[in-house]
Amino acid sequence: MKKYFSPGLSIMFVVTAVCYVLFYLRPDLAFRVQTNGVFALIRRLYTGMSSIWVTLLWILIFISYFKYRHSRGAPPSLFRWIKYLFEPVLWIFTLYFWLWGFNYLAPRPEHFLLKDTSAPDSRELLEAFHFHTNLVNTLRDSLDLKKEITVRDILTTHGEHWQRQTVSTLAQAGYNGSGKPEIQVVRPEGLLLRISTAGFYNFVLARPTIDPGLHELQVPNTALHELAHAYGVASEASASFVAYIVGIQSEDPLTRYSVELALWRTLRNTCFMVDSAATKTISGFVNPEVKKDIKNIRMKMDQYPDLFPRLRDSLYDFFLRTQGVEEGLMSYDLYLPLVLSWEKQKKLREIKNN
Repeated sequence: MKKYFSPGLSIMFVVTAVCYVLFYLRPDLAFRVQTNGVFALIRRLYTGMSSIWVTLLWILIFISYFKYRHSRGAPPSLFRWIKYLFEPVLWIFTLYFWLWGFNYLAPRPEHFLLKDTSAPDSRELLEAFHFHTNLVNTLRDSLDLKKEITVRDILTTHGEHWQRQTVSTLAQAGYNGSGKPEIQVVRPEGLLLRISTAGFYNFVLARPTIDPGLHELQVPNTALHELAHAYGVASEASASFVAYIVGIQSEDPLTRYSVELALWRTLRNTCFMVDSAATKTISGFVNPEVKKDIKNIRMKMDQYPDLFPRLRDSLYDFFLRTQGVEEGLMSYDLYLPLVLSWEKQKKLREIKNN
């Protein structure tokens, strides 16, 4: 058996299994050892390396591994053949947890940033919707969208600033901000959008990744969300929460409007389920330019119809639940209570200081 099963894999698998149990029981250990330890070290090692070189490095590792396995000869029995083929799967499974998966077991940033994370009642939701309707109007008035701008232009202009602001915000929650993950785009355009995904964190390359087919008004919000993932924030709701508080405090009008518009749309949908009549009334006060922006975003997304909507939703929902995200796909919209709690906390702090 030893001849056909790597001792290194055996040790790594046992260590990973033990760490999973420890991190599950002690999330603080997951935060110190994985999020601020191994994950931060990997991010720092990848900084400055192009995606091409990182990809070639992984290809070289896998080629070397399979050449090593081949040099040991083919397993002579069916049982050993199964072990021979199953070994790469175990390696991928083990590497996944150290490159990304263990972050799901760490405390979320709101655990450190917010004193109260309780859900708002219907009155608070409608008050917030009224406030954010005025805010999205104000931010839209300060924005000049006459110039045509590409996704790459936006990333080139704002990428480093977003990194610094994300690191600064997460530092308040005790996150290790080492390394500078570069936001990349995936080709061909629309590849991710056709599976209802605007972006993802590529844990193999340690790169936050977005689809270049996004409307320009979606880019800052999506990029900040994926940057939060790149610094160890695993939860989708938490990543959106971090993206909002980073974006809304930015000095860039496009970034502020992007995160606010995304929040306004989520807030409108939530309020509609609470009180449709009041929501329609408040929505009537939104600027025509904001309505036009939402229409243009929808038209842009219609260019990339979802290929397998039910299959994608089912698989990703299952994946999130297996990683400890009990809400599954619903977790994406759960950032709303976090943002409203942050705003309430911020107002109380301002009143106290005055």
